Amino acid sequence: MNKSLIWSAAGLLIALVLCVAHGAIAPSRLRSNTEALQVMPVDLGLLSPGETRQFKLLLRNTGVRPVGLLPPESDCGCIYQEASKPLTVPSEGAIEIPFSLRAPPWPGDLSKKITLLAGASPGVSWQVPVTARVVAKAWAVPSSLQLSYDQAAILEPSVVLYHDEQTRISAVISSSPAIIVEIDRHHPNLVQVDLTIRPPPMKCGGTWEQTLQVFEENHKSELLRIPVRIARPPAARKQQLCPLIPLCVLPAFRPGVHHAPQLRQTFPDTAGGSGR
Repeated sequence: MNKSLIWSAAGLLIALVLCVAHGAIAPSRLRSNTEALQVMPVDLGLLSPGETRQFKLLLRNTGVRPVGLLPPESDCGCIYQEASKPLTVPSEGAIEIPFSLRAPPWPGDLSKKITLLAGASPGVSWQVPVTARVVAKAWAVPSSLQLSYDQAAILEPSVVLYHDEQTRISAVISSSPAIIVEIDRHHPNLVQVDLTIRPPPMKCGGTWEQTLQVFEENHKSELLRIPVRIARPPAARKQQLCPLIPLCVLPAFRPGVHHAPQLRQTFPDTAGGSGR
């Protein structure tokens, strides 16, 4: 009788311990895999205007089941990922997702978000904040010049330079004498730079790259550089001659060589004649 009571009491005690243990451990071990995913915010610190900064997003799974995710999305085209594909965070593990952020061409606080969507749980998502601060004494709009040289012999683009109240721009110097620089001050914190560019002769499909250097007052220091890239469009496949003859490299003319058949192929007779 006493032994039966002792065994019954021991059984109840063991059951009570198991229930308590199950109540304390199971919720943390058996909770949904969506609740077990931890995402870390990203702070990129200080950036320069137009700078591209690479960073990694850390995802940690504290659950016992893997977490499947759809390709990440961002609320800004300035955040991009080279390989956009579904991801899986292993159980009790972590992964890092590489991203790149391109800062705007002007200073200020930057606050963006990356959205992660659960693959197996529609409607479940995580918002990852991405913050940075863009700082500069001076900046250009646009931050670089990408020009096409197809018809005009002279190009006349403009760039606007902004600067803070403590900065004064004294000079803008070109790396080539083929670029003439004129400065016009419209506002205490704004300088307009007008350019007259005479590119050298280029082959079809060629490029010509130069740089504008912006200096602070009394040439104390260089504030920024503005890349200038001029591209000559390639000739059309069906054309044997480039659109602008003076700027393209053509085959040398050889006396005694008849070029008429080649010209008839390039410019067919639209009147339907034989071309003779």
